Amino acid sequence: MKIKKIIVILIAILAVSSLFLYLASHRSNKDIEQESIEKNITEEKNITTPVHKNLAEQLTENPLKGVVMTPELISSSSLKQLKNYGAELIYLEIKDFWSQEEPYIPNKKIAELLENALKKTDEQKIKVIIVPLTGPGKGEDNYEVFTRTRAKEGWEMMLQDLISQTKDHKSIIGWSIMGEPNAEIYFLEEDSDDFEKSGKIWNELINRYAKIIRQESNKLIVISPLGSGKISGLSNLETINDENVAYAVKFFYPEKYTLRQEPPFEYSYEQNAEKKSYSKEDLEKEISPLIDFKNKNNVPIIIGGFGGVRYVPNLDTYLKDILEIFDKNKLSHAYYGWNSKNPAFRIEFGENPYNRELKENSPLFKTLLDSWSKD
Repeated sequence: MKIKKIIVILIAILAVSSLFLYLASHRSNKDIEQESIEKNITEEKNITTPVHKNLAEQLTENPLKGVVMTPELISSSSLKQLKNYGAELIYLEIKDFWSQEEPYIPNKKIAELLENALKKTDEQKIKVIIVPLTGPGKGEDNYEVFTRTRAKEGWEMMLQDLISQTKDHKSIIGWSIMGEPNAEIYFLEEDSDDFEKSGKIWNELINRYAKIIRQESNKLIVISPLGSGKISGLSNLETINDENVAYAVKFFYPEKYTLRQEPPFEYSYEQNAEKKSYSKEDLEKEISPLIDFKNKNNVPIIIGGFGGVRYVPNLDTYLKDILEIFDKNKLSHAYYGWNSKNPAFRIEFGENPYNRELKENSPLFKTLLDSWSKD
């Protein structure tokens, strides 16, 4: 009897096993087809969609090109025009999002102006980096943010408020910690004690304010060197331990040529320079410390302002050469003066100082457009 029971149990087990094997080997064609589709979709995503940890990683190989603007200059028509020309980036400088003097409080009018501008950039799907120029303890003649605890705390609160109000806009890709970080104790002599002292303060502030941005968002953090953001300020700038960071400088070298608004124009620009003319070789020498900084630290660089007065001699040649240098070294760049209130910087008007209308075919403006249209 025991042997019979064992045989019955074994037969039952074999029957159940056979049933499972049959079901597993006879799935519906629909199930097999669905699995195949899902597998193909997954493989296609892995092949066609590059994986980037952050925007900084992308910018290192694929720099952005655009213009410097302020919120009051932004309109839907100007943004459409920029998009049509091939511009990708607005380097958006703002002043007094919070007051410069105590009590440090928000400026509602500036906040509304910025909000309206960002709604337009969202609509046009053009990328934006917000750059606070002034605020608590920092103005044109007031640099207490480097020396006073309350001013440092005020800038910290302003940054937190700025990011919390703007981070949900789709056009925002990042924020600058501070545009043009001028310290009143800062001097151009890079080997001076004052420069080292200012640099130490600025590096401490960078780390402090970067933490504020990172608490609010994982988007790009932009850092400028001491002074008005010139390359010379890089000499004691320390990079921070964050993968999604870019470094920004302004490049108006040589200022005695690019920013001269009234004749006589004592200095000029030529590819083969003599005496009071500057050359492409001069530009390459001036920008070389920036390229060294970029390569040494493997970080993206943004030229957050370049260009010149549109009617200085040979500015079209100057722009052609400097844009070639930017492109060769994969530097993101934003042209200064687009839609400016000062007609001297309205490159879209061409070389004639008396012209106040769009002139797309001017050699000067075409140089910039050709750069934007490059892949």
